[in-house]
Amino acid sequence: MAKIQKISERVYCGVYFALILDTRHPSKDGRYPVSVRITHDYRQTYIVVGLKMTEAEYDRVAKSGKGDPFRQKRECEAVFDNVYAQARRMIDSGDFCFKALRNKVTGKTGDTLGSVFDQKIMSANKDGKFNTARLYETVKRKLVDYFGDVKLTDVGVQLASEFKRRMEADGISRTTQGIYLRHLRSVCNMAIGDERISESQYPFRRSASDTRRMRMVNGAARTDWYLPVEDMRKIYGYECADDELVYVSLFLFSYLANGINLADMAILRYDDGYFNSGRRMLTFVRRKTVDTGNGTPIRIPVTGYLRNIMDRIAAEELRDGLVFPFLLHGTKGRQATNAVGSYAKGVSRVMSSVCGKLGISGNVSMTWARHSFKTNLIRQRVPDHYCEQAMGHAERSVGAYYVAPFTLEDMMTYNNMLL
Repeated sequence: MAKIQKISERVYCGVYFALILDTRHPSKDGRYPVSVRITHDYRQTYIVVGLKMTEAEYDRVAKSGKGDPFRQKRECEAVFDNVYAQARRMIDSGDFCFKALRNKVTGKTGDTLGSVFDQKIMSANKDGKFNTARLYETVKRKLVDYFGDVKLTDVGVQLASEFKRRMEADGISRTTQGIYLRHLRSVCNMAIGDERISESQYPFRRSASDTRRMRMVNGAARTDWYLPVEDMRKIYGYECADDELVYVSLFLFSYLANGINLADMAILRYDDGYFNSGRRMLTFVRRKTVDTGNGTPIRIPVTGYLRNIMDRIAAEELRDGLVFPFLLHGTKGRQATNAVGSYAKGVSRVMSSVCGKLGISGNVSMTWARHSFKTNLIRQRVPDHYCEQAMGHAERSVGAYYVAPFTLEDMMTYNNMLL
């Protein structure tokens, strides 16, 4: 048989449409689906019109001018016209993509926002980021409480704005609002990447001039979440009770060890670098940034102050052994995350009590140790580049990449200024 002709064919703004017999996948009875083929940027998708024909039947329909074959031809052309009209509207609004077009034409809009959250949660759990997974679960639960399981067709500025309004009405802090909205934004970014929502549905501003969309909520400033050197000296010199020793020591270790957080402390090891440096330097890669390409090891100088804390609670110095194995309790996965989380709560509880006894105000937690590390060094005019490097923050300028790493002696000098 000669090459099968197209019943209809059109082009609009570089997108090509053709009503054809799709002979790629025949059914068991030898028939093929009549489909609208859409071609854009060297990619193709097919939307079936609901009829199957043999090549001979299709040829009769394509050439017909009356009778049942002509009626079938008109049915096929009606679907083609609908696909073309829907696509033109999407192209004109800048929202054209294959999946969104298919959903518009077929009416398959059962995809929900919750299903995209589930993808994020699954990915985070697979990567061992259990706290991240738990936070996505919390945001998903909050959205379901407010709106039910939202269809992806209902995602937009109105949804995000109403989410913010309801959180405000419930007395949720601006910091938590910002966290929840950033996780919603991440899910929306995934949905756009998968062509499950269109660009016009995206709720959040991409630039300051994008006034049609919602501005992201910034959390409250945490500039007062720190303790000055004088208060840190009081805590360092405090005579701990037996049930306080571990928690106070963890807080001080974080402060003196570049603001390291508990999740990284839990997997900190006596590596080769530690022994090669004469037990004067610990190194680690932040779990938070290891998957972002910023896997530069952070170097911690073991000052005399830090050595004193390690002598209190650290494990025996075995090559590749954990420094604080008790934080994990021999657990893995989500159980390990829960174990570390329980210590974080313990630090907050004990530090609240200890600070009360010492006349130090504030809801002191592990976060305060990290903030205090940088604040106290900056106030003593230590180079900002050192603080950024020591804490594993992204470099702020191109020129920073040309600055040689600080020597161990420099690091010792700076970190000794913490007490």
